[in-house]
Amino acid sequence: GLINLGASSRGQLAKGRDLLQSAQITADSRKVGTVSAKRLDNPWLNLGQGQPALTVLAKPQAFFTVINTNDAGAGSLRQAILDANNNPGADVINFQIGQGTPTISLSSSLPEVTDPVTIDGSTGGASRVELRGPNLGGNQPCLVITAGSSVVRGLVINRFLNGEIELDSSNNLIENCFIGTDSAGNSAPRNHLFGVKISNGSHNLIGGTAAGSANLISGHTTGIWITGSAAGNNQVQGNLIGTNAAGTDAIFNGLGVSIESLSFGNLIGGAQAGARNVISGNGEGVHISSAGNIVQGNFIGTNAAGTAALGNGTGVLVSQPNNTIGGTTVGAGNVIAGNSDGLFIFDTTGIQVQGNLIGTNAGGDALGNLRWGVRTSARNNTIGGTSSGAGNTIAFNGLAGVAVSSGSNTGNAIRSNSVYSNGGLGIDLNEDGVTQNDSCDLDSGPNNRQNFPDLSSAVSAGGNTTIQGTLNAPAQTTFTIEFFSNSACDPSGFGEGRTFVGSTTVTTSSSCNATFNVSFPLSITGGNS
Repeated sequence: GLINLGASSRGQLAKGRDLLQSAQITADSRKVGTVSAKRLDNPWLNLGQGQPALTVLAKPQAFFTVINTNDAGAGSLRQAILDANNNPGADVINFQIGQGTPTISLSSSLPEVTDPVTIDGSTGGASRVELRGPNLGGNQPCLVITAGSSVVRGLVINRFLNGEIELDSSNNLIENCFIGTDSAGNSAPRNHLFGVKISNGSHNLIGGTAAGSANLISGHTTGIWITGSAAGNNQVQGNLIGTNAAGTDAIFNGLGVSIESLSFGNLIGGAQAGARNVISGNGEGVHISSAGNIVQGNFIGTNAAGTAALGNGTGVLVSQPNNTIGGTTVGAGNVIAGNSDGLFIFDTTGIQVQGNLIGTNAGGDALGNLRWGVRTSARNNTIGGTSSGAGNTIAFNGLAGVAVSSGSNTGNAIRSNSVYSNGGLGIDLNEDGVTQNDSCDLDSGPNNRQNFPDLSSAVSAGGNTTIQGTLNAPAQTTFTIEFFSNSACDPSGFGEGRTFVGSTTVTTSSSCNATFNVSFPLSITGGNS
């Protein structure tokens, strides 16, 4: 048992195999952190840094240059893709169609990419090239890549109602694109299904940690959609998802990031510099309905600076087992604040929630979530933990800091968190406020509606504080009691737990009682609790 006390010339394509034979060619080969998952009952993930999870275009075979903005025909992007598909090996499509953000208006989807290629809209003096769709329905997204080992860089893609980019392959890179928005990244023309969809592809990288890698993905039903049982070990890093280009205002996605249908081992964010996504302004920020994924180091619900709220309906919703939200290493924790609800664990087990700021901004100041910080309607999940860095800060939320909803939702470990200044209880079992103790704690419900200890005294002297009290709970059972201090007494009389002090273990007698008398190197002054 566990008790918390405190609670992008001239009408033809220039083919570069002969023209550029002597030019120095730099391969697009990225070393990024890998995420691997064993498909076991308990698929814990292993993160390795600097391993080549994504390798593309090791030796470009030809260059094709787009020299006009026509929808089709010689010199067009559409023809360049057809020619690259017919030229075996990895090719490069460059642009010479003007500076700024030239626009190509397309009457239909582009040809499917069936041979590895880099499409680089940031060439020929352009910052990006805009691909503007017909604003009509259709069976295909703007661009479908089935070849794998391809790169899409420096494009603005919008007005494709069946989606913008679909990756039906592996080892692709999407970077420095505005997907769903106008060329300024300030608004979203009419879009529809998704921004980027990874369908049964693995080791794809959306964004990246290097400067200039970030994508803006906003204005869709789903911003990034990862789906299929072979969709594993993909990474989504450094992007703005659901915001404008500045990360200061919301451009709504229904779902910011959705991981579903048996996809596994995917990493959203990361602990290293530049990996953070800003996932805000969405109906749900991150929606996970598959097992064995990691969400870490992101700002979920805040602006790009992490200082103010942009909000999601729900910050993170998890409904399949063995996912990790946060982590214990430096930079692994997410900021989850400014949302209606912070984190919702829905009818699943084995979720680890560690090292996050839930309800505060990136600096730890008050921002809040409108309702709960963390809510679980399931059993056997871990919120916090005893290892260094595992504890979450859960503060300034409108209702309970941690709520365990009604039902037989037992075995939830809520440990070593800093929980304070919430509108409701720090930890609320059954979401009904304070549950009074019952003799021998024989009632059922969330975490068995664990009785709380009764303190009889807390005395400070000589730099130490001695705490005495009793616990009435099921007979001959061992419990860990955690102790916390607070800067002020909670007006409810049932305090939260801001600063973890320590813990002790007790075993109840045959008459259901246990006593404790513990000392900690802590001084408590008047008015503290």
